Amino acid sequence: MSDRIEHSISRAVERIAATTELADAAVARLGGATATAESGDGSVTVTAGPGGRLVDVRVSDRALRLGPEGLAREIRRLTDQAGSRATQRMRGALSPGLDPRVESRLDWLGLRADEEPDDQVDDEDGWSVLDRRRG
Repeated sequence: MSDRIEHSISRAVERIAATTELADAAVARLGGATATAESGDGSVTVTAGPGGRLVDVRVSDRALRLGPEGLAREIRRLTDQAGSRATQRMRGALSPGLDPRVESRLDWLGLRADEEPDDQVDDEDGWSVLDRRRG
């Protein structure tokens, strides 16, 4: 083989090794890549992954007083909040060395780095609810 081909192969092997090292480090930082959110009184707990992928829901008897629609809204709100936090963890772990084109695709998929959980307030019963000032 010519020196030029050997040099190109050597460089490609070095780049693959460096990329593998970055990927291994990102996976180690990610851990489970989930986050948990809880209602104000602790009666509803939701764990979600990046993008809001639902992993676990725990509902106590106290939460049933919300009724089906209220409980569904609370689960959805907590899923959004936990999913947003998990997305932030994932993006933070992947950011070092992430190709800008990949970052752009993650944004396009809705996995934005700057995503924040919805604003919230506590009502008089201790339940966290969406900030009703948003319209």
